[in-house]
Amino acid sequence: MKVVIITPVFNDWESFTVLLHRIDQIALSNPIFDNVEVSIMAIDDGSTLSYKKHSSEWGGLQKINLLEILSLNRNVGHQKAITIALASISREPLYDAVVIMDSDGEDQPEDISKLLARHLESGERIVFAQRKKRSEGVVFVLLYKIYKLVYRVLTGFSISFGNFCLIPQKLLKRLVNVSEIWNHFSGGVIRSKLPITTIETNRGTRFCGISKMNLTTLIIHGLSAISVQIDIVAVRFLLISIILILFSIISILVVVGVKFLTAYATPGWASTVVFGFTMIVMQAFFVSLFLVFIILTYRTQKLFIPYYDYEKYVDFKVTIAAKESRD
Repeated sequence: MKVVIITPVFNDWESFTVLLHRIDQIALSNPIFDNVEVSIMAIDDGSTLSYKKHSSEWGGLQKINLLEILSLNRNVGHQKAITIALASISREPLYDAVVIMDSDGEDQPEDISKLLARHLESGERIVFAQRKKRSEGVVFVLLYKIYKLVYRVLTGFSISFGNFCLIPQKLLKRLVNVSEIWNHFSGGVIRSKLPITTIETNRGTRFCGISKMNLTTLIIHGLSAISVQIDIVAVRFLLISIILILFSIISILVVVGVKFLTAYATPGWASTVVFGFTMIVMQAFFVSLFLVFIILTYRTQKLFIPYYDYEKYVDFKVTIAAKESRD
């Protein structure tokens, strides 16, 4: 079985070096890797620091069959960097499975064996690592729960995993033809309706430095996930707007009836309420109109298909070490 592990790196070559040796040690000691040929592809996401300063520390690998650097010509972010690498790999189906993980240590290398084990059990399914225990601060965990709730309410789907996963080769080409993974990988996988399964893992601690995730990036990440289901979100808002319009019209009729058919209305009260509901009707109408245009625009625009469009972001790919040359 041939497996390639891809991981995006932006300047954090020190953490990648630790990850590289950790994977090599685990592959040597865990029996599940006995019949697995492991390769690694680091995605240089437009780093301003060269990997060459650390490449001398990448020697002595015993289990890693191939180590490559896929260098991008600009920084595109984790989600897009992963998508570009997947599209590149899908063009030359050399591997039976692809593992995606972060290079900073928060995705623990020990959990790769769990992904492999579940893959062997479940067959042709994408296997995601679902964190059962998080180590971030209280504020981050609270915001993350709010994000998952909002995602569920707006899209009708649940999302409880990130990028750490294993993709069988047979599903890879189908996945890289899904344009939505360009904006948000895990959200795009949900959108693709490809079969998935999960395993439980714990979040690891960073090898070096501090996390780049903050409130701003968390919000952008959440909005990117929701944008993947923009047509569903727009339709849900449209239905809510229609309900508001109907409720407001009924309320106006009730107020007018109370005003002219009963003697209980206070002077000025009816006109104030009718004006308020009329404003709601107008706002809901214009929101509905705006959402209709969003849906129409989404349906007619040319989509970015990673399988065909990824090459414009690739600068070069270089082989750092291969088992054959070391032998």
